[in-house]
Amino acid sequence: MHSVPEAAGAALKPGSLLFGTLRIDPAAGELVGPGGREQLDPKVMQVLLQFLDRRDEIITRDELLAAVWPGAIVTNDVLSRCIYQLRVHLQRAGGDERYKSLLETLPKRGYRLNRELAAEGALPARGRWPRRSIAVVIGLIVTAFGLWWATSSRDTREPAPAPPAPSIAVLAFADMSEGRDHEYFADGISEEILNLLTRIPGLSVVARTSSFSFKGKDADIATIGKALDVGYVLEGSVRRSGDQVRVTTQLVDTTTSTHIWSETYDRAIDDLLTVQTEIAASVARSLKITLAESSGISAGRAVNPDAYGHFLHARFLHNRRSPGDLATAEAHFRRALEIDPDFAPAWAGLAGTLLVRIFEDDLDSTVGLEWMGEAVTRALTLDPSLPEAQMRASHYHFHFGNLEQALQHWHKAKALDPDNALVLGGSATVAIARGDYEQGLELQLRAAELDPLNPTVRGNLSHFLARVGRYEEAARELQRTKELNPARADLAIAEGQLLILRGRFGEALAVVSQWPEGPDREQALALIYRALGRADEANAEMQKLLGRNDQQRARRLAEIHAQHDEIDEAFAWVAVAQEAERAATLTPGSAIRALEFAISPFLRPLHDDPRWQRYLWKVE
Repeated sequence: MHSVPEAAGAALKPGSLLFGTLRIDPAAGELVGPGGREQLDPKVMQVLLQFLDRRDEIITRDELLAAVWPGAIVTNDVLSRCIYQLRVHLQRAGGDERYKSLLETLPKRGYRLNRELAAEGALPARGRWPRRSIAVVIGLIVTAFGLWWATSSRDTREPAPAPPAPSIAVLAFADMSEGRDHEYFADGISEEILNLLTRIPGLSVVARTSSFSFKGKDADIATIGKALDVGYVLEGSVRRSGDQVRVTTQLVDTTTSTHIWSETYDRAIDDLLTVQTEIAASVARSLKITLAESSGISAGRAVNPDAYGHFLHARFLHNRRSPGDLATAEAHFRRALEIDPDFAPAWAGLAGTLLVRIFEDDLDSTVGLEWMGEAVTRALTLDPSLPEAQMRASHYHFHFGNLEQALQHWHKAKALDPDNALVLGGSATVAIARGDYEQGLELQLRAAELDPLNPTVRGNLSHFLARVGRYEEAARELQRTKELNPARADLAIAEGQLLILRGRFGEALAVVSQWPEGPDREQALALIYRALGRADEANAEMQKLLGRNDQQRARRLAEIHAQHDEIDEAFAWVAVAQEAERAATLTPGSAIRALEFAISPFLRPLHDDPRWQRYLWKVE
């Protein structure tokens, strides 16, 4: 809801709060400011009041969930959606885009009111609203919406915030086999234990890419704990000899470097799944986490040990991705399935490897997608509760343009495991495609919390920040990405584009001049030369782009026009691109290209135009 702003000096309603130029009326659920009146959902209002009550503090996601949804099981997606909606309401009511930044996200820590804006006078000074006033207002909201104490005891005190969820990183287990030739086997066991731990409610588990980044490095537990922001580390070793395996593991407190629990398992290799389950359960007990029947911690069906070995080897190669690894990974997945055709995780893994091979031009797309479809069908038939199988099905249908089916599988995967890396990626994609850019950023920040040392995650976070106009933060995140993976060639392109978006055209010219000849360079130079007033040179680069016949040409030209506020010309090229996609034979890349319009930070000037809505997905 958005209406004409109220006259200055309007009388303050009883129970209302002043917040700089904003007025909050909790009982009516309204936020009023220079830009107009906004009607907030009850939960969104309660989130806002939490920040007002603790305006000098960082509030964690767990604290917000406990305060706003006491006693309820709520996913992170629900909170992310509330944060996104609150930022939109703040921007609209304030009548200025900077109001959206009043609420600051601190990766891996939580949220707080932006101190810099407070110092500028946008926020009121401390002490303007006593805490007891906020408590009264929260009480009014709770009463108005008939929340939990209507049928509870007379103790009306607010529930204490839940303690932060324990956090853990599973390091790559060391290969202690005699020939040191079972690295893939040791990696696979530790990764499987990690996957089991992620299914335990109330436990935050760092993703594989970040926790495995310390493999082979001489880093102490305290250093690892600080880098990954976790309270505990699980480390171990694996020694395989024929059909026997010894797994030694220990749980360590990162703040004191003391051992909480340790155990050694000597088992036959066909009992390995049970060992992994026992380790995960022991970790949960050591951290005083109660395992529910629905936690998903079970050994599952018996798997042929030879098939399991090929499966672990395939996953190791898929993750490493040295030259030739993907083709060899596919061969190991297929060998595992020859031995055990009913092994659902291997079918899902095969589908993922085929998809990556297609995108890396290592496999013909027609053949690869046919094989991928078969693998997806088998995985879903055997185990529809497998999140990876649902997400691979979503990817498969998405690349064939079957959006409704793709979304159905994404919803199922999200219900199974909303914090799964593949699921988070899908959720961020959906948010961006429907124009919820702030929510997409929130989801990417969540991915960065779970996988803080993954250069791909951090690179995507840089792009998402640029997408919402937070260019300086995007530049800092890009620098972190370069530190994590200096060899990534595409980072030079991102660096030049960010310099252009930040208006640093002289520096941008120096960077872009080093790029290889091609459309990226031509577009960047056209943008720079136009900004510097060098019209002839800009037109020369535009002519090069116009002479190209690739599928990216129209988007690049739309971006140039949008950056110079030539809105009608930009939309004309957007329409050309969309029509070309509809007329073209569908390929695996076409769905991604369609998303590039929603993702592009250069097209932000088009967003306030009603025509932009026709290019967004109308999905939930």
